[in-house]
Amino acid sequence: MTGAGTGGPTDALKDFFGAVNVLLTDPRTEDQPLERLRAIRRHVDDVFDFREAAMLALGREWTARTPIEQSEFVALFADLLERSFVGRVAGRASVSGGVKVSYLGESVNGDSATVDSALAARDGNQLRLEFRMVRRAERWLVRDVVMDGVGTMANYHAQFQRIVRDSSWPELVGQLRAKVGAP
Repeated sequence: MTGAGTGGPTDALKDFFGAVNVLLTDPRTEDQPLERLRAIRRHVDDVFDFREAAMLALGREWTARTPIEQSEFVALFADLLERSFVGRVAGRASVSGGVKVSYLGESVNGDSATVDSALAARDGNQLRLEFRMVRRAERWLVRDVVMDGVGTMANYHAQFQRIVRDSSWPELVGQLRAKVGAP
């Protein structure tokens, strides 16, 4: 566990990136990139509220789904989101020697919070990330990430709505299964 329950939202992210950096700088996993990736994804699992993210991504389509459909969607979406988040950050951020994060600000409004941050990018610039978080059972969890001004859940929402509107719910689920390699 990355300690998402200790302190405020920024502390939860510091714990998360600290745990990721331990993995990235561990010489024992240097020649085991898949094991390193799996371990990083476990930390992503711990800091994301995938159910909340899934609800945001589906919008009103969420309430049209049965509890079984919702659960399946959350599981598929969590896998997709883990891969997407890790891939996007790893593809743009400088990860050599660990991810270098600057925490630029935090705003808390009840059980919601936003943490602005910047990661050192491979191109020498900064990768701006805004983490939108929610407090659940005294833990701060990420429900959305805005990268370079683009909200991840809003982006997925537009895609998912288009698929359901132009095709069907089973088509959306089928596409998600195909993307994550689920049967």
